[in-house]
Amino acid sequence: MTQPTLRNALKELKKAKTLAERIAAATILINKTAYKAGQALYGIEPHNQNNTAKKPAVNAAKRTSAAPKASAAEPTTIPETLPPEPPKITVDTFTQGLMRIDAELKRLRHDYQRASTEMDRNAIHFKILRLERKRREYLKQHL
Repeated sequence: MTQPTLRNALKELKKAKTLAERIAAATILINKTAYKAGQALYGIEPHNQNNTAKKPAVNAAKRTSAAPKASAAEPTTIPETLPPEPPKITVDTFTQGLMRIDAELKRLRHDYQRASTEMDRNAIHFKILRLERKRREYLKQHL
């Protein structure tokens, strides 16, 4: 592949003739798509291409025809681009309160499943309902 972009990776996948070429191209396409999705989800700007060392990409189409068929089964090196670690995010008080309520709900649901008597289950169920109502009111106040 000349440049590992989504469009070029898809073209390379369509051009692939052998199973090994298809797997290599599909892997690159999946990794690149996941990387782009991560960038979109976390709002991370792409790396500056001038500062990073470029790894040579393996182009399955440029292989010589003199190569034996057994070499197609050998694993090829795929350039891996790891996304940068997401920056430390400070959480506001609204999100902290929501996370606290969600953690309490999770704990109560776990206790509900482990309750031994029907009376305990009913008591925990009403606590869950009360906490869910509190969560809805909390969301209405802040949104």
